[in-house]
Amino acid sequence: MTSKELPRVWLITGSSTGFGRALAEAALAQGDRVIATARNLSKIQDMEDKYPQTASSVYLDVTDRASIETAVQTGLEVFRRIDVVVNNAGYALLGAVEEVSDRQIRDQDDFQSS
Repeated sequence: MTSKELPRVWLITGSSTGFGRALAEAALAQGDRVIATARNLSKIQDMEDKYPQTASSVYLDVTDRASIETAVQTGLEVFRRIDVVVNNAGYALLGAVEEVSDRQIRDQDDFQSS
């Protein structure tokens, strides 16, 4: 980032572990701003503690539309804009079709479609 470029503002879903966590930490380390989201805020609070001016920990459950709207609005209130969105949140349903319930299959399909 050159001195003339503004830091980007990232909204990253699923920031508590894995790729989402690594991406959030990398963006913060290079001076960008991050709206780190997770269903369990205690797992991402340390980023806000380490980067109090550039990290914001926000609750987000991507299966709940109201939660999505609230997280985006909160991010906009904190940093005034969002430049990059990384929809990283997700889960895997593991098991043979005989081992999982119809509800689990519907929930997985609904999640993939949202």
